[in-house]
Amino acid sequence: MATLSELARLGFLDLEGTIGKLDALVKKVGDSGRSAFAAISQAASPDQALNGLLDLSDIDVKAVKKLLSKQPSAERLILTIGASSALIDFLRRHPQSIALFEKETALPNREQLDAFFSPVVADIASTEAAWVGIRICYREQLLKIAAFDVTAKDSQAVMPGVAAALADLAGAAVEAGLKVARWELTALTDHGVFEASEVANTRLAVIAMGKCGARELNYISDVDVIFVAEPSGELESSRALEIATRLATRMMRAMDANAPEPALWQVDPNLRPE
Repeated sequence: MATLSELARLGFLDLEGTIGKLDALVKKVGDSGRSAFAAISQAASPDQALNGLLDLSDIDVKAVKKLLSKQPSAERLILTIGASSALIDFLRRHPQSIALFEKETALPNREQLDAFFSPVVADIASTEAAWVGIRICYREQLLKIAAFDVTAKDSQAVMPGVAAALADLAGAAVEAGLKVARWELTALTDHGVFEASEVANTRLAVIAMGKCGARELNYISDVDVIFVAEPSGELESSRALEIATRLATRMMRAMDANAPEPALWQVDPNLRPE
């Protein structure tokens, strides 16, 4: 067992409580709790990693024990939750996602990310359900990207790829949100009465700017965009602009409106490029 001075050297802040918490972890998950100490001490916040393990063990001890039984999966879980309290909160809300740490994953490309979101918006039952589905899907993919990032041997070398994956993930979420918005305008009358053909003939491009447009997004940035719309077919330009405005507004709400699953980030159309 580490001494208080050793715990302090390793980055723990709750020195008095840590020893008791480590004992509690071993009681919950067995000897794998002891072997997890090395990864816990390497986390960005060892206290947060340990507290997160205890919380998640209370929710699904079998899943946590399985991950801790193997060093690679233990490191993916521990280093990720030691880096992000928001992802711990997500796992508390959706403990089934703990299993995502079982397998090592590569950074996804945009096509793969679009495929992950596709089932969420394939058969929409309600606006709220679709928003929740998009946000859960986003955070599940964020877990994988974060796990890849924090376990990389050379964090500087993988940084450009991680930033690009985060930008692609944001783009895929926006695309999914736009599909929900198109469904809303054709299936509901809450936001105006529009013919399905009118919505289909409204072309709307969401152009990523700033960090997202440069594919160097970070984990907690908003997404700067420019909207460009035009009609197709025989649709009047004024009608297309009206519909495009509603589509853009509803898409932004899919990202940041109140819902059972918390908001992702703000889509900001107010960037003023020089």
